[in-house]
This record gives sequence, structure tokens and C-alpha cells, in this order.
Amino acid sequence: MNTFQLNKVSFFYPEQEEPALRELDLKIGRGEFVTLCGPSGCGKTTLLRQFKTSLAPHGDLRGEILFEGTRLSEIDQRTQSAKIG
Repeated sequence: MNTFQLNKVSFFYPEQEEPALRELDLKIGRGEFVTLCGPSGCGKTTLLRQFKTSLAPHGDLRGEILFEGTRLSEIDQRTQSAKIG
């Protein structure tokens, strides 16, 4: 099972026409080590903040983010705090 799975995830900051993330598909398996790298402003922090709803920036999120097979938006804050670093 994947720890995280992103399906066609796009994210738009308020009043921005261009997305900070565009139709991103990503799978991160249990115990897998992933490194994100790229130039400043390419969306690394925006992406990482999507993995926990309490950290997600204000804006328009499209697509689906799954944590251990469940939509992240359906996982309560207590469970997210206990299981997502």
C-alpha cells in the first residue's frame, strides 16, 4: 500500500491564473525515501504542505490526495497529527 498517492493534483494560490502545482501524479510507498529538489519557487514547499491539511496553504486544491488509501480530507486532525510527520 502507498503511504501517499496524489492523483492529478493541481493547486492555485488565490488570485493566480497559473497553478503552483499542475496535475501532479505521485506515489510514495511505505518506508520509501523521497527527495524533492528544484529551484526556488518551483513548488517544493507548496507540495509538501499539501500532505497535512493543517499546513496546507489557502487556495484551490484540485485532484485527490490519499493517505494509506483514504482521502486526506477525510482523515481527522488527531490521526493526521499522530501518523503524518
